[in-house]
Amino acid sequence: MNKLLELVPSSARGWSATAVTFATLTLLGYATAYSTLGSATSGGSFNWLFECDGAQCTSSTSPTVSHRLRSDSRAPSPQSVSVEHWNLACAEGAVRLRVGEFSPQVDKEQEFTVSQCCHLLRLHDLGPTGDPTIPSGAVALRILTDSRLSSFGQAVLFETRNGVRYRLAKYDANENLSVGEAHRDLCLATFAELRLPVSTPLVTPTGHFTVQNLLEDSVSNFHLGQKELTWTATAYALYLPPTVSWTNRFGEHFTFDSLVDELCSRRLVDSSCGGTHILYALAILLQADRVENVLSESARARLQSFLIDCVGSVSSSQFPDGSWDLAWHPSTGALMSRTDPELEFVKKLVATGHLTEWIQQLPIEMRPSREVYRRALTWLHDSFSVVSSASRRDPARFCPATHALCALKEAGLARTEILENFAIPNF
Repeated sequence: MNKLLELVPSSARGWSATAVTFATLTLLGYATAYSTLGSATSGGSFNWLFECDGAQCTSSTSPTVSHRLRSDSRAPSPQSVSVEHWNLACAEGAVRLRVGEFSPQVDKEQEFTVSQCCHLLRLHDLGPTGDPTIPSGAVALRILTDSRLSSFGQAVLFETRNGVRYRLAKYDANENLSVGEAHRDLCLATFAELRLPVSTPLVTPTGHFTVQNLLEDSVSNFHLGQKELTWTATAYALYLPPTVSWTNRFGEHFTFDSLVDELCSRRLVDSSCGGTHILYALAILLQADRVENVLSESARARLQSFLIDCVGSVSSSQFPDGSWDLAWHPSTGALMSRTDPELEFVKKLVATGHLTEWIQQLPIEMRPSREVYRRALTWLHDSFSVVSSASRRDPARFCPATHALCALKEAGLARTEILENFAIPNF
């Protein structure tokens, strides 16, 4: 049992009546405290053990049921031990009480991905999800941050020379995707958007770390030639300021200016989701600059000019129904194929959800017209009204659909029944 608390007799004479009372109240106090934690995670338990005259009895408390102590099938309930026997055992120094660590209830037979957990966190934060597979964002966070609870088939978080890192998912020769992050620094960016402190604990198979160690490994291995920069840029914009520069393990020096220059020079058509993640990262960088002044005047001017040009493209390419497809920008037209109506809808869902989220991150004076924004929200809302719960479980739609729901939620338009019926796809 992982030891969180252990109470043992202070002397050979055993425990006094006061100590016995303290032990009892301590155990009940932990039950109450973990019940509060359980309500946040919508599931879990902690174990305790006591030894009486050499015989061990164990029990567990289910925080989601009640505050009472509930015994398991392996031992009699402590309540069945007579008060006289309990007091006598305490007086003789024969009682030992130990309380173990809290563990959320996770079905390790259920398969879900790192990406799904991150998208659920963006949508629900740490609150309830309405889905029994991962009942709350807090449970999703524990799955991502504690390798002992991993349901990914293997540990995705591991120790490195420079900190800790999430395994990057890759396709094999048969086009099967391995376990890990779908995008570099996806988890780090998700934690940053949730405003989790860098002291947030992480558990790998080899030890205990924090998000700070995750950030340190990212910085140590950073380079502008990374295939994907957008999640890294988002994480750095939220975690590094007021620091404006960083150095990797090769001694190479970087600034937010160089990050902006690289992002603005990348081809949208070569980036995830029609280049929309580049727009989102740049909007977050602009926010960071307005708070901490992390950019030079020239870099700030280039960033603002790039975003204004993209606002113009978004305004002119919106369909009359309020949606966009992946050809929202002149450079991304090659991403659209109009041969499959179902595929067209999914691509519209990807583009419209992502672009609407980006618009919401822009300063008000830089956003497109209110009518453009209104039409986009209307299309997203109406689309979810007609899509069945079963189709929302489609893995191909899951992640893009969460972006759409995040946009609706930010605008206050995500109806409760839509969120409750949005479930994790069952692979």
